[in-house]
Amino acid sequence: MKSRQVGFVLIAMIVIGLAGLVIRVLSSGSDEVVLSGLLPISQDVVNRVVIRPEEGSSSEVTLARVRGGV
Repeated sequence: MKSRQVGFVLIAMIVIGLAGLVIRVLSSGSDEVVLSGLLPISQDVVNRVVIRPEEGSSSEVTLARVRGGV
């Protein structure tokens, strides 16, 4: 390759990289999940937590308080 062709390839790679960064920055703001209107979590209220993966999966993990512990 001639030096002029290498220059074009480098410029194209830089432009593609910058475009990818701009797209990623612009799209990252909408991925945030905000939970509002929830009551404060107190150990008097919560005695079991169930964690499930995406819908359609049958597996789950349950965390349960034993003997009123912390």
